[in-house]
Amino acid sequence: MVDRYAGLFEVRVFKNQYSVEFLLPASERCRECERFAKRIVDNMNDTPTRLIRMSPNDVTKLEWIYSKPLVKYNRPIGVNESQLEKGTTICFLLVPGEWKNNPFERRRITDPIWLPSLYKIRRIVVGKNPLMPVLYYLDDSGSQRSFVREQLMHIKEKPILPPRWVLKDNRIQSRRS
Repeated sequence: MVDRYAGLFEVRVFKNQYSVEFLLPASERCRECERFAKRIVDNMNDTPTRLIRMSPNDVTKLEWIYSKPLVKYNRPIGVNESQLEKGTTICFLLVPGEWKNNPFERRRITDPIWLPSLYKIRRIVVGKNPLMPVLYYLDDSGSQRSFVREQLMHIKEKPILPPRWVLKDNRIQSRRS
């Protein structure tokens, strides 16, 4: 919501400033946006938002607000959703930056999308009022965050690992008989 607010502010304020500065000589700068910024902010604070259908000025006076869900699902959710069972073997989709320990390192094309380790579902939470997607929690060795079904890959069979001689060393070796 804040990002959208900042984007709208930028469009409304700087659009006029750039058009005026384009006509001015290169040495001069337009300060017109400073004059109109307060008026634009007041106007935006009085405009109802799409999510809660109330203006930010009205919302700050309330203790609780109810908002519609951000995502509209085209599938059954909540109680009607088909669920994975407890103890199901899964792997989960990685969040950007979760694979590497250094958050400042660039993502590489060889970084995995799915976590290569396998986990079991420990707990399932079904929200009934209002309808929310089923949340899955993993066993203690996995991530502590919750997952929805789209972020989990169900592993139906026991994984087949490559032979030990492949796993023994990272370098390519020729197999000796």
